[in-house]
Amino acid sequence: MIGSFITMHARLAVREVAKVFGVPPGEVDRFTKRLPHRPVREILQAIRNLPECRDLPTDDEPWKTILQVALRLDDAPRHMGIHPCGTVISARPLTRLTPLERATKGIVVTQYDMNAIEDLGLIKMDLLGQRGFTTMSLALDNIERSLRFVGAQHAAPVFETSSVAPDGVTPCPKPREIDFDAIPENDPATCGVIAAGRTMGVFQIESPAMRGMLRMMNARTLEEMAIALAIIRPGAAEYGSKELFVKRLRGKEPLAYPHDSLKPILEDTRGVCIYQEQVMQIAQTVGRLSLAEADLVRRTSVKYSGQADYDRLRGKFDQAAGMMGLTKHQREESWQMVEKFAGFGFCKAHAATYADVAYRMAYLKTHHPAEFLAAMCSAGAGFYHVSAYVEEAKRWGIAVRLPSVNHSRMEYTAETGQDGQRALRVGLMQIKGLRIETITAILRTREERGPFLSLEDFLLRVPVERDEIESLIKCGAFDDLGNSADHASHKMTRPEMLWQWNLLQASGKGAHSGAARSFGMTPPEKTETLFSESNAPDPVTSTLAEMQMPEYTLEQKLRYEREILEVCVSGHPLDFLPRNGEVWSDELPGLLGKRVTLCGWVITHRHVGTKNYRNMMFVTLEDQRSVYEVVLFPDVYDRYGSLVYETRTMRVTGRVEPDGQIKGEKLEALRK
Repeated sequence: MIGSFITMHARLAVREVAKVFGVPPGEVDRFTKRLPHRPVREILQAIRNLPECRDLPTDDEPWKTILQVALRLDDAPRHMGIHPCGTVISARPLTRLTPLERATKGIVVTQYDMNAIEDLGLIKMDLLGQRGFTTMSLALDNIERSLRFVGAQHAAPVFETSSVAPDGVTPCPKPREIDFDAIPENDPATCGVIAAGRTMGVFQIESPAMRGMLRMMNARTLEEMAIALAIIRPGAAEYGSKELFVKRLRGKEPLAYPHDSLKPILEDTRGVCIYQEQVMQIAQTVGRLSLAEADLVRRTSVKYSGQADYDRLRGKFDQAAGMMGLTKHQREESWQMVEKFAGFGFCKAHAATYADVAYRMAYLKTHHPAEFLAAMCSAGAGFYHVSAYVEEAKRWGIAVRLPSVNHSRMEYTAETGQDGQRALRVGLMQIKGLRIETITAILRTREERGPFLSLEDFLLRVPVERDEIESLIKCGAFDDLGNSADHASHKMTRPEMLWQWNLLQASGKGAHSGAARSFGMTPPEKTETLFSESNAPDPVTSTLAEMQMPEYTLEQKLRYEREILEVCVSGHPLDFLPRNGEVWSDELPGLLGKRVTLCGWVITHRHVGTKNYRNMMFVTLEDQRSVYEVVLFPDVYDRYGSLVYETRTMRVTGRVEPDGQIKGEKLEALRK
């Protein structure tokens, strides 16, 4: 891989300087998370202009001095990174041509960046990895595991054996039982899901803008999906292709072409330039440019070439278009198609390929939703945080189950309950602070010696740290365990388990053996064990028998789930907030153009700069029924933009736009 130089930007520079000043990490996080991802030199301007930065203590020490020092680090290199997709190859050993080093991730990278590699004459290739394909692979694994379970009527083992490559480490790939390429096209159920925009988690078509575009177009074919994928790219958006296409699609504007010569090029896309091939064909047909020159126009649009090339090609285009009889307005309109669109658009082959993969993944979600969403949560490759996909599973009628030391694997898994309902089991990987060594020990011990019988049994068999056992208990990972013989008539609550753990630790039981194993030692033999059959009363058992503590309330459970799992399994964060006539998000399609008020839980947000150098924000929220997006234009963002950093529960008031977005007018914090 090719190395890259990570340089100081606003957040990074302030964070590094604050560390030197000894500012506590929590305070550093609270300060820097409000800073934008901009160069350090723009930090003071951002603090003045962005509403989320106005309350920062920039005039108080030590922050005043920290900011002054950080400004001197603008664009200074911090460390070597890895180019996201750059790979270099050579006919001779690379060590003779460029210095190499091994990155923290174990990847061998060059110590020169991509520009120096090109100057050396080496071949640089961009091999872009798509984490969406990881999701696809995991989904197919889950589906095949479920099919084996149904066919054999018993669960698959926790650890599956597989052949290993000659290196003794790399597993050999197994042939697929499901042919991903044989997924039927035009499946009615899949087309219905796509047209309704129910595509959260689906490769390339899960963002709010994409789902809104699919709904507006009622997209049901691969060609329509390809158009939707290409039309929301920055180049098409800057030219206005999206708005123009939708108007013509709905019959609100007649089909028209800048010139009759463009009809064969733009006829399939309702007279709108959408694909890069169309851009080059326009340049070739109207401007009499060669294909090489048309490609150079594309390169000048993204500043890959100089101003001289741009001026020469623009002059040649205008001259040729004038000879064809195009008016000045027609020439300008045609050139705008070429110039504004060319730089950041999709070629048709790219869009069609993405549409094909997206359709197949939508098929998996439609017909195997539990397995698909389990893969989505495990891969962490989506547009949203994993908590959004957990809520999506609930909306698809899939039960979500807490992590369990007896049933969970490392990753998320799909299960079938006794009632036949499909369920999503949270994986042990989701528990914050649980070490990979502990997870491995749980899975290995459970496979070798069977399920855990009680908390005492778990403590005897698995080495675990104090904070880990507390997290496991609080998030409900022991809820479905049985009780020890001494508590057979009473199912222990989570508070009682915490007391039992502390009493066992105080008496030298459980904690001693776990700590000893964690350091590779064998605990000393004892005549008395946790399962002693002696008639002498156990002080731990006697104490627990006398104190019965109530279970956590549902609100307490949700709080611990948010803290430890970062997902809500037992309910939704909005369940405890009173409603006062607010509409539900799934009612928005029937309220286009109307002013509405909703409650929402913030999933994510992003800043966008406007053409006049002002700022706006897109905020994605959800309620118990669906996901929706609110657009805060500059004036509204200036008043309410800081709220997303203060709370995640909001009441939103705004007008429903034709694409399903809400043009925000007012935001209120429901709970901080």
